[in-house]
Amino acid sequence: LVSMFLGFFAWYRGLALGGVARVGQIQLVQPVLTLGWAALLLGERVDGRTLLASLLVIGSVGLTRWSWSGRGRRRTGPTANGSGGFAAPVDTTGERRWRSR
Repeated sequence: LVSMFLGFFAWYRGLALGGVARVGQIQLVQPVLTLGWAALLLGERVDGRTLLASLLVIGSVGLTRWSWSGRGRRRTGPTANGSGGFAAPVDTTGERRWRSR
């Protein structure tokens, strides 16, 4: 009871710090890690199908982490439009639109 209660605090703090979408993917790997630790520490037998499924899960999580790694980041260096690191939104006509303060 105590370990689960305290574990929830750590888990939700991690979600708050890292973002639900990114950290939530780690939850998909937890059963695979549990299986690995059970085989290593308790001598559980892991057959080929289970190992293949585990590798597919880890590969899927890794692929999604890799494919989403650059989304949502703002560019901080000098930009092509010469705005000194702050890219202004551009509409389809090419005119700059500035956010009102």
